[in-house]
Amino acid sequence: MKVLVVDDSPIIRKLIRSILEKKSDEFEIVGEARNGKEAIELVKSLSPDIIALDITMPVMGGLDAAEEIKKIAKDSKILLITSFIDEEGAKKANEMGIRHILQKPFSPSSLIETLEKMVGE
Repeated sequence: MKVLVVDDSPIIRKLIRSILEKKSDEFEIVGEARNGKEAIELVKSLSPDIIALDITMPVMGGLDAAEEIKKIAKDSKILLITSFIDEEGAKKANEMGIRHILQKPFSPSSLIETLEKMVGE
């Protein structure tokens, strides 16, 4: 499964890459973006199966990016990764069909388990 990692923190991007490279043969990082706008462009060119998307980022946040990504990559699955999501944000994500939110900080096993659940859906 091709994974696009979108987070404004290079530390989080590196962490996710490291976890997937060490713990799973099923997932391959095909690209990284620093904000939602970059993510949209990469989705167009990379066609990832899963987009791991931070909610709070400069330029364009994760929920706004998810809305655009859903229009251009209907089959891609989105995993929201966040330190905090309020009730309104959770409702918006749910309305877009996003069913998986991973809370920071997360363990390697919770990341892998969540991604594996997404593949099975």
